[in-house]
Amino acid sequence: MTPRETAINKKTKNKKRNTFFEIFKKMLFWLIFFGFFAAAVWTIVFSPVMKIEKVEIQGAAEDETAISAIIEKDIRGKYFDFIPRNNLLTFPFRKIETEILAEFIMIRKAKIKREFPTKMVLEIERRKDPLIWCSGERCWLVDETGEAFAETEKPHETEGQSDVLVTDGSGKSVEKGDKVAHVEIVDVASNLPLTIADNSGIEIENQSLYIPSPVSGEIRAKTKDAWEIYFSTTRPISGQIEILKRILASKITTEDLAQLEYVDLRLKGKVVYRFRDYKEREKELEEIEVMGDSSERPQTTEMAPAEEKEEKKKDKKKKKDD
Repeated sequence: MTPRETAINKKTKNKKRNTFFEIFKKMLFWLIFFGFFAAAVWTIVFSPVMKIEKVEIQGAAEDETAISAIIEKDIRGKYFDFIPRNNLLTFPFRKIETEILAEFIMIRKAKIKREFPTKMVLEIERRKDPLIWCSGERCWLVDETGEAFAETEKPHETEGQSDVLVTDGSGKSVEKGDKVAHVEIVDVASNLPLTIADNSGIEIENQSLYIPSPVSGEIRAKTKDAWEIYFSTTRPISGQIEILKRILASKITTEDLAQLEYVDLRLKGKVVYRFRDYKEREKELEEIEVMGDSSERPQTTEMAPAEEKEEKKKDKKKKKDD
């Protein structure tokens, strides 16, 4: 064998040896890699290291027990009878959020946050006490933002009904998620019965609130004595109630109150009130000055009924002719 052939054989053997070592190193690398990966997956998914040990619910003290039951149901068991659900990385958080929103209509938002390694925090945003908004033939529960979030039946007019009900005279069609009115209008309506009672002692029928339309700038309420109050929603309600108190104290007697039909506070600087039996009492509409330091002090004017004006004209003409 020539020296050249010997050199070629050595080179071939070295090449085969290098190839074997390269393959061995690659196999060893992937074996270690997959072993590490498998150990990591087992540690994360199957070991108690990532098991949910604490669930904290924030913002829903009223429904905490029921919400906890939903969470417990959804994280119990395993996926495909193999992968545990009660793991911080594998639990069905989207499913839980969806179920909570479907089950509790008073919850606006439900957001789950993971706090490694073993804690889950559920943040709840609740709607405030809603009012009932009726427009046309349908009634909706409306939250403090003015959003119609659930259709409801119109409640029967029973004594002691605590839900505030607003009737929209425009009959505008409302669908779920619509904003029925500006947030200020909703806020005024929600608090109006309590505000009137606290500041004047006058009791309002909670189901009697009426607006001609969401943009009319007015809201009407019927008292439990059957007379009505017309408010402007473009000015502070508290100032209008103060004016109402002065009128009732100085211009309307107890006997008058039994025949009172309405007090109209919508016009700044003017107050109009009317009695049901105005013909018999020879008075229909009176526009009066409200005394005091109120910023809404009106000008002093008087307005007689149309029939009275015509009678005065006849008297003047008769005297002139005489």
